[in-house]
Amino acid sequence: MDAETSLTECLGVAARAVPQILLLCGRLVRDRRVPVRARIIAGAALGYVMLPVDVVPDWLPVIGRLDDLAVAAFALRLLVSAAGEEIVAEHWDGPADVLDGFTGLLDGVASLLPKRLRLLAEGVVR
Repeated sequence: MDAETSLTECLGVAARAVPQILLLCGRLVRDRRVPVRARIIAGAALGYVMLPVDVVPDWLPVIGRLDDLAVAAFALRLLVSAAGEEIVAEHWDGPADVLDGFTGLLDGVASLLPKRLRLLAEGVVR
């Protein structure tokens, strides 16, 4: 995410592109060129978000939903980066600037996670 693109702008772009993002993720998970570990992590993250039991209970204001958001965003970032730009572009149906905004948002959210956790997860995918 560059200095000119604010987090609010990225959130707005991502919210408008939810159908395209879901379609992209579904296609990436089914694409055999994407590493199996990245696809498994994406599936596990979806399962975690869907489970009624969380590490941080959802009834806690704000922070209760942040763990779901962080897990989902980080898993999507791993999936997109493991797939590579060429495969992602092949599966993306929307405008390129929307994809750039989405990946910028994922990078921004991932940068909020502890560095050790990011490096561990990225190492698992490789």
